[in-house]
Amino acid sequence: MKPFMQTQRWKLFYLYPLLLSVCLVSAGCISRRNAWTSQGSNKFAIQASNPEQYFIRVPHNDDYPVPHNGRVTVSYSQANKYWEVKCADLIILGGHPSSNVNALYVMRGKKIVKKIALTPLKDFLSKYDTDDQGYLTLKLDEE
Repeated sequence: MKPFMQTQRWKLFYLYPLLLSVCLVSAGCISRRNAWTSQGSNKFAIQASNPEQYFIRVPHNDDYPVPHNGRVTVSYSQANKYWEVKCADLIILGGHPSSNVNALYVMRGKKIVKKIALTPLKDFLSKYDTDDQGYLTLKLDEE
């Protein structure tokens, strides 16, 4: 006859995660998913010989045609998500915030001319120059 531990070892293997989760819950550990909506707006100055042939596409939203002077203000709303696991009021694990609008696209017809990545924000702002009125300047090469 085999000892109890050898015959029942596989059952204990499946019980350990259950016991661990019960211990964590009883110690005050929780997981939480935060979701919020934020409004975003950016001003762009498109520098091209014919800026009116371009438009800026916001995924899940609208297209913004660029006027003759090349200056356009783009507004969008972002649905953001973030998750975290807390135990005894200390954050043990936390996910990076994610958004459903990660980039804007400068389009000419059906062709994407330039992708403007919105995240991370400090990289987005440092990548483009601004003019005296606060517009981010985008220089587009003509093809």
